[in-house]
Amino acid sequence: MKPNLDSFDFFDLIWVVGVTDFVLKFFTIGLKCFILVLPRIFLAFKSRGKFYLVIEELSQLFRALVPIQLWYKYIIGEDPSNSYLLGGVLIILYSLCKSFDICGRIGAIRKAIKMLCSSQVTMFVLNYIFI
Repeated sequence: MKPNLDSFDFFDLIWVVGVTDFVLKFFTIGLKCFILVLPRIFLAFKSRGKFYLVIEELSQLFRALVPIQLWYKYIIGEDPSNSYLLGGVLIILYSLCKSFDICGRIGAIRKAIKMLCSSQVTMFVLNYIFI
């Protein structure tokens, strides 16, 4: 049965966003647990922390992207002609804040991937030289 997303009050929206965030956090924890139980042959213990960092940064980005549509729908409301000016100002402010947040998260992901890749290349070179 599909939920009715036509009309949300504020507390319904907070509930949906909170439950969705919890589910995404739980999925991230499950993915980290999967990395934890991998044998040493597949993934060295030293590089697991860097994989955890990449997974966490990707999770943070995804968790920031998921509720955007719901907040837009709530801010605009069922009848956008009621408070067109206020809704427009709030949408612009929300979009600016969210875009700065997402840009920061993308920068953190790039930094984490660079850290992961540089350690992987270094480990590959060291293994190649010493074997």
